[in-house]
Amino acid sequence: MSDTFPVSHSILDADALANAVLQRYGYQPINCQLVSRGSNDIYRLRTQRGTFAVRVLRKGWRDHTQLSYELEWVSFLAEAGLPVAAPARAQDGKFYFSVNAPEGPRKVVVIHWLDGNILAPPLEGNTAERVGRLLANIHLAGAQFKPTCWREVDTMEKILRHRASLADLLAHLPEEQAYFDGAMEWLLMQFNQIESPPPKLHTHG
Repeated sequence: MSDTFPVSHSILDADALANAVLQRYGYQPINCQLVSRGSNDIYRLRTQRGTFAVRVLRKGWRDHTQLSYELEWVSFLAEAGLPVAAPARAQDGKFYFSVNAPEGPRKVVVIHWLDGNILAPPLEGNTAERVGRLLANIHLAGAQFKPTCWREVDTMEKILRHRASLADLLAHLPEEQAYFDGAMEWLLMQFNQIESPPPKLHTHG
């Protein structure tokens, strides 16, 4: 038989994934199943130590610095008493591990499961107030966060990298294409007129 046809995004076997978590975290699995598929594949893992979300990143979705910063940030917020989905540390103290999927290495994060409902508009007054207060507390807590590595946000560079792909979507819509090109030029002009760099703050997403 010839070589296996290449894949861009595979689905990891749930039982094999649960066993990989067992080997690294010591959590005896009871049940593991895929619950969401996208930029990250999310599995719900029930163990004798509780329930966890196992997040499997796409190949190349985050490098070590980006992912480490993100996980340190969320872990810091959890230690500050904020209700966030905090990553669990493996027995070797690390926040994530990698597995060799058909498309290449994929990073895996084990996260404490949070029960609750997904926020969706419209939000009632009390709910909106609670969400706003929580976000404010996250923002304030960030002033004390000292990561071991920084995640740089290259906003304009990212926009320019994706400009060609966005333009391709409008190739058959000349009026929209002209509006898009004008908006891009305006945005670049505004960015270049910033006299001093904006303040650096910790953020997620």
